[in-house]
Amino acid sequence: MGGADYGAPFAALNRNKRSVCLDLNYLALSGILNYGGEPSGKPYPPPTVMGDVGGGGLVLALGIVAAVLRARENGEGQVIDSAIVDGAAYMGMLLASKSAGGGGRVANGGAPWSNSYRCADGRYITVQSLEPRFYGLLMELCGFAGDPDFEGQNDHDSWPDAHAKMERLFLTRSRDEWCAVLEGTDACFAPVLTPEEAHRHPHGEARGLYLEDEGRLQPAPAPRFDRTPSEVGEIPVTGQHTVEILRRAGLGASQVNALKASGALVSLSPAN
Repeated sequence: MGGADYGAPFAALNRNKRSVCLDLNYLALSGILNYGGEPSGKPYPPPTVMGDVGGGGLVLALGIVAAVLRARENGEGQVIDSAIVDGAAYMGMLLASKSAGGGGRVANGGAPWSNSYRCADGRYITVQSLEPRFYGLLMELCGFAGDPDFEGQNDHDSWPDAHAKMERLFLTRSRDEWCAVLEGTDACFAPVLTPEEAHRHPHGEARGLYLEDEGRLQPAPAPRFDRTPSEVGEIPVTGQHTVEILRRAGLGASQVNALKASGALVSLSPAN
């Protein structure tokens, strides 16, 4: 959603019904942002628009599909009430479940075996060995098997010391050196890659994760369809299709030009 009218996300709360909010605000209201950040630090936003795209667009799209399937069965249509805050909260179901079971700190980096770590070259790796057998393998490969600080995987009292030891360990080698040790095992490990690195990574190459157009990368469409594969167009720039969309919405040239003159929109093409 844009920044002009946020009535739908706050439809049930009169004082917020016409308030302007953006993605981070929705996540804060939904309770999901509470899980972001280190246990002793401030919450931080996710690296993408989890509210708008996830809790908003994807949840609404699923609702439309479900309603269409139902209408095909009985011929009855229905109103779909979908709000960004609702969807963001619902996507946190697993986090809520873990928190109710006393494992809420796992989601926000409290567990040493579920975290990202800096390496000797300044790049990062991730581990998340949740299941006991994966955790045991990680401890074995990292040389911590038998260390008292790692005997109780879910012993919260030992986590600070275990975390400090893992921090020191991963600083002893470069990211790629750790990849040589841990990648391809069942220790639940992955390097933190840039989009360019992900494009060249064997997994990214095998999946066609990114597409390249005149030296620019864009994510490939997902999911993939075997009978009706998605067509990929050019990578648009800001304002490239503004006029086209507004004209399709019924605005005339004078109205579009007035919006441009007021600074309300950015366009790279004339109104007519």
